Amino acid sequence: MNRMTTLMNERNKYLVKYYNLNEREMALFAQKNFDSLDAFYETRQAILDVVAELDKKIDESLMSLTVKEVEAQEDDIAELLSSKDSIIERILDQDLQLLSLIEKEKSRVMKEYMDTNLNKKAVGKYHSGAVKRTFEQEA
Repeated sequence: MNRMTTLMNERNKYLVKYYNLNEREMALFAQKNFDSLDAFYETRQAILDVVAELDKKIDESLMSLTVKEVEAQEDDIAELLSSKDSIIERILDQDLQLLSLIEKEKSRVMKEYMDTNLNKKAVGKYHSGAVKRTFEQEA
């Protein structure tokens, strides 16, 4: 393996780390545990930053190779690219599931918040005498 294929393999390892991180967090989200959401996003971003840096190094390495060197490793490169594509497809599927779990929880919290506000208003009217005036007006 030359530098470029080593870097490509390393990038794929980080993409698998990203995938595994998503899997662990999705299990927590499914249990309505969103306590580590900020740390989850920070870790994801850190992994993406490493992947972006590896992509730059892969591009630089590719530019330094001759056509013959690339052709000699064509099979390895094709396999690594296919593996990367497969991992990314699975990550995209995960992200859709993660977004769905987060949106469901967000909707639940918003509904709970709205219900709480309605209850506060109802209790406030009761304590303010608004209900008493309504009864007096009816009589």
